[in-house]
Amino acid sequence: MITIVGAGLKRGELTADGLAAIKGAPVVASRHAMPFRTTDLTKGLSADSYEALDQKLAAALLALERAHGAVVLAVRGDGFTDTLVPLLQGMTQVAVIPGVSPARGRRPSSALTYLSACDIIGRNTLLDSNFPLYIYGLEDRLLAGEVKLRLLADYPPELAVVYSHAGGEAEIALTELDRQKSYREGALFLPGNPDFLTKKRYTFADLSAIMNRLTDPDGCPWDRAQTHGSIRVNLIEEAYEAADALAGGDPDDCIEELGDVLLQVVFHANIGARSGEYGLSDIVTALCQKLVSRHTHIFGADRAADPDEALTAWEAAKAKEKRDDSLSRQLNRLPGNFPSLLLLQKTVKKAVKAGLPLRKEDVLAALAAAAHGHKTDPDAARLLYLSAVYAALAGLDPEVALLDAAAALKEAVKRADGAGTLKQGIDL
Repeated sequence: MITIVGAGLKRGELTADGLAAIKGAPVVASRHAMPFRTTDLTKGLSADSYEALDQKLAAALLALERAHGAVVLAVRGDGFTDTLVPLLQGMTQVAVIPGVSPARGRRPSSALTYLSACDIIGRNTLLDSNFPLYIYGLEDRLLAGEVKLRLLADYPPELAVVYSHAGGEAEIALTELDRQKSYREGALFLPGNPDFLTKKRYTFADLSAIMNRLTDPDGCPWDRAQTHGSIRVNLIEEAYEAADALAGGDPDDCIEELGDVLLQVVFHANIGARSGEYGLSDIVTALCQKLVSRHTHIFGADRAADPDEALTAWEAAKAKEKRDDSLSRQLNRLPGNFPSLLLLQKTVKKAVKAGLPLRKEDVLAALAAAAHGHKTDPDAARLLYLSAVYAALAGLDPEVALLDAAAALKEAVKRADGAGTLKQGIDL
């Protein structure tokens, strides 16, 4: 059995029960410096990631458990938030003796989030800057620097924070976190800021909260009046503008246009929640379930060494989920308002996958025959159709290919016009 003892974040926060467990244990282990004698689990260990390090630490603890029968693991904080705890709970019998959480002065215990430095940089943890945050385990300057870089994604560099260590505490700017003299028992307190008017960095939680505020009973009359139908076309328009920005490659344009697409998703989720249909959490849950279930080469037993193998694994998992999915049902799910070339491409791919014996050489022959006999407008439509089918069979995206060709044509016309040679013609 392994007993987790929360040692708190500063001296004096170890409880009497925790101290008794430590004194009575045949072996006490820890990965952090403690004010009492412990076996250093990290000695001689190295890993490429914090997840891999946790696996090695857990294996070392299990070895100690086998050798001694019972082990105490002393951890920073309350005993529950260390990343080793849930890992060990899936491997052996675990008991937790909580430590005392800090709640002095400006560190209120209510709505305060406690995270270790490893949580911040190793788990890609989503942060909510509306609430105060306490980070412990800042063992050295390098770790403090990595934590700072992660925090700067959600907090402004000049934010006033409280840095504490074994020698005291001081108010510093967040950007100074990796410039301190001592990191012994280092910890960081960041105040929460729920004021949307004064924030300089926002999180996904802020976006959801702002959308909710806009549609409150006393919110924006226009936002409250919208329905799925009234703003449905906006999603299509914003998606096209985002695709155009991505093609252009300008970061500022991409940020703005992708934000507009995200707004449409959050807006529809808000409308769905207010009408009792579904909410943002339902959308995120369904998406995460799909990502996990179809990436069997990441979250399952399959393996993929390259993009083609990864796509094969995805398609296999998808086929398993939709085992009774007929071709007719697949085609019925294709949106009727798809761009025509995209609709044709999807139809061809699904039909061929279902067994339609459609070959490139046959389409090419039909295309040559249609071109040879082209005399009327319907013939032109057939040429366009056969060209798109051939592109789909060849693995090309006809929509993207035509967009690229149209852009090239536009530039050629502009050049000829600028040079005064437009009437002489251009190369198509």
